[in-house]
Amino acid sequence: MENDNDMNIDGEASEISPSVWLGSYSVLSQQPFLDAKNIKVIINCSPTCKFLKELSASGMSMSSDLVILLLDPPFDSGKVTDDEMPLLNDYMSRFNRILQNYISFFYNLNPEVNNLIHKFPQNKPLNISSPILTGNLKEQFFNINRLLKLLKNMNNSIGTLIVSPDGNSQLSTGVAMSYLMDNYNFNFDASYTNLKITRPLIIPLNYQYYDDLLIIENLKKFYQENTSIKQTNNVLLTTNCNLKRKNDYDYIWVGGSKRKNVE
Repeated sequence: MENDNDMNIDGEASEISPSVWLGSYSVLSQQPFLDAKNIKVIINCSPTCKFLKELSASGMSMSSDLVILLLDPPFDSGKVTDDEMPLLNDYMSRFNRILQNYISFFYNLNPEVNNLIHKFPQNKPLNISSPILTGNLKEQFFNINRLLKLLKNMNNSIGTLIVSPDGNSQLSTGVAMSYLMDNYNFNFDASYTNLKITRPLIIPLNYQYYDDLLIIENLKKFYQENTSIKQTNNVLLTTNCNLKRKNDYDYIWVGGSKRKNVE
């Protein structure tokens, strides 16, 4: 039996930071682990439809407060086959609703949001219109890390799982590195070195490969811009904030059921 304090589960997942795990698809079928670590955010770093098939086959229990993001920069819905479309439609119907509810309650309607997360480049707002994150990789690094920071400020007990087929892909490595950059102010080399110590099997990023080069360049841009933003906006109130819903006295809780406010 696995000890709840173990850093690794048979090499399938590695804890890169408190409550943040980097792992393989096989972790999706390990419900006791997901429950014990209170995994409420999953970030997939592989082709969308490939992941959705694995998710469907895993038998994973998917609660109504689970956020699943699919980081898939080249995703094109026009290339989804007829066989894959039902899985995609079901995913979008369920998880876009959860995502937009969280963004609405905890960001758009939250007067304390500027005290909870740092700003975006050019002071842009958090704007994730779909749980499938496509296009500019640097922008998605900002979206992922700001969203994680916001959710953790609402409930710091939630766990995050970053997944790819074997847990060692270049894109999942990039997401994990961006998290270390954001939370520990590690630069590119320091974030990679620390991640490599925690998960030795990650695939090195190679400047000679175009896809790897995109990850490298966007990670470095993310680090530079994020550092600059924090230097000019370096005081945040990080105390957890529970946002009261409009027109009633209920609270919405990340990673938990709705609770009644007693006044």
